[in-house]
Amino acid sequence: EAKEVTIKNGKRTTLEIENDPLSSVIIHKIDSVTKEGIYGVKFLLYDADNNPIGQFESDDEGYVYINKELPEGKYKLRELEPQDGYLRDDVPRTFYVQKGKATEIEWENIPQMGQIQITKKSSDDNPYNGFPAGTVLQGATFEIYDRANNLLDTIVTDKNGIAVSKTL
Repeated sequence: EAKEVTIKNGKRTTLEIENDPLSSVIIHKIDSVTKEGIYGVKFLLYDADNNPIGQFESDDEGYVYINKELPEGKYKLRELEPQDGYLRDDVPRTFYVQKGKATEIEWENIPQMGQIQITKKSSDDNPYNGFPAGTVLQGATFEIYDRANNLLDTIVTDKNGIAVSKTL
């Protein structure tokens, strides 16, 4: 903002200017299970009248830093696109910005999860015990590994020949 100042010869002139401190918003998008940051999640920021202000994306640690000049007031944040492997959270978050303060929002995403169920059956007739092909087999052990070859679970078939993993 321009200020008008009159300078007189031989006289000291003082101009006082007050700056309003800036506000900021910090969003931390995290995995609800591991609590680690999630990269590449897109958000849309709205003002109190539901007018879009800007689109933002989480960094490699799951953070979004909004350092725009945001006046004090009420805002809304909506997740546009989750990262692959996560469920989209359609619930917008309402928050308030105070002059000179950083508003911090921690927002969890639930990873898509599933289970593995195995039914173990004999493929052929068994001449030793007389069981026909297709008989369910109890006591078969299976190990489940992730892509990095970490053991996630060990499961054993029950009397019905079924083994179910924990939630993966």
